[in-house]
Amino acid sequence: MDIRDRIAQLNTDTVLDGNVLHLSLATDLPPSILWPYLTDPVLLRAWSPYVPDRVLTFEESVLARENSADEPYLSQIMEIKAEETLAHTWGDDTVRWSLTNPGITCDMTLQEPKYASYYAAGWQVCLAVLQALLEGDKQERIIGMDAMEYGWPELQKKYQAELPGQEAAPDEG
Repeated sequence: MDIRDRIAQLNTDTVLDGNVLHLSLATDLPPSILWPYLTDPVLLRAWSPYVPDRVLTFEESVLARENSADEPYLSQIMEIKAEETLAHTWGDDTVRWSLTNPGITCDMTLQEPKYASYYAAGWQVCLAVLQALLEGDKQERIIGMDAMEYGWPELQKKYQAELPGQEAAPDEG
């Protein structure tokens, strides 16, 4: 399946509850397969905008970055339960991953919930890349400005209309 179609058709259950953005993706894969994609920098570098400097196996600060040339930033690993839960800071926000049977859930606690549509669109792109990888398809990571070429603007507008209290993209005035 073409990645643009995969991104557009990805069925995520996405809800904004106060300042927490919930995204869920159904998958039949067991937590033992999914867990390394949340904790191993090599696998994270294949799909995620969050790449720590070490494998996430214990609660402690790590240095993380989006791209290898970027300045690293400090990220606190707040909770880790192998093959079950991972929570870490991402800037001023907190990301909590939960593995369930069947599926993966991302709960992002936002300091600025009015931008939830931006994050929801970005995570949909990233989760579609993850899904492709999990299904054995070769797929390059799509993050940052590259996502604009893969339907991010349309997704952001869709989530802006669906989620409460969302800010319009800058070019919309």
